[in-house]
Amino acid sequence: MESTSWRERLLSEGWFIRLRKADYESYIERPAPAVYRPRRFVFLYLEAEERVPNFVHTFGALAPGADSGIVEIENIYTAKKEMLHQLFFGCRTQCRIYLEYPLGKKAMILEKRMWDVKTAPDVSYLDESKSPFHEPNPGAEVFLVPGLKIGWLVYNPTDAKLTSQINFMGKRFIHSTVIDENMIDRLERRVIPYRPVSFGAIA
Repeated sequence: MESTSWRERLLSEGWFIRLRKADYESYIERPAPAVYRPRRFVFLYLEAEERVPNFVHTFGALAPGADSGIVEIENIYTAKKEMLHQLFFGCRTQCRIYLEYPLGKKAMILEKRMWDVKTAPDVSYLDESKSPFHEPNPGAEVFLVPGLKIGWLVYNPTDAKLTSQINFMGKRFIHSTVIDENMIDRLERRVIPYRPVSFGAIA
């Protein structure tokens, strides 16, 4: 059953997540442990969690038909090397908000269709009707890590000059890599539950 609230999708310490090995190696910036050489995925154990204080970012006013270009929001990153952010974001705007994640690669939100402000502006975006400011859509979820940057593009399709805000909320986790082969086998067989996670798209 699909989650009806973003809170139902929040991870907790003691959970396991599964990453593609390529994602793990690009984020951790070292090869996966030897036990993972024949495998496509790496499992992480979430050891400790912190609630992330709500953070609101305001984009500048946009004229009708204008877009912001790609904007980075540095405040939502962590300086700690091996921490994972699980964030949800709600919008206060009639503008359309699109993502690049990692920076330079378009991310699809809520639907498996690639956006383009000029040729396909009506797909894979968020606004206040799709993800309200104080109660984000559970699909407005992104996993952030220090090594990968995320970009935002705001487009104003209306006839009025508008500003836009995004409200971020969620958790961050300290984690460790699972290297016990018996544990890995039980995870792969789903004897132990886990959550698949990608750093390159919206979950």
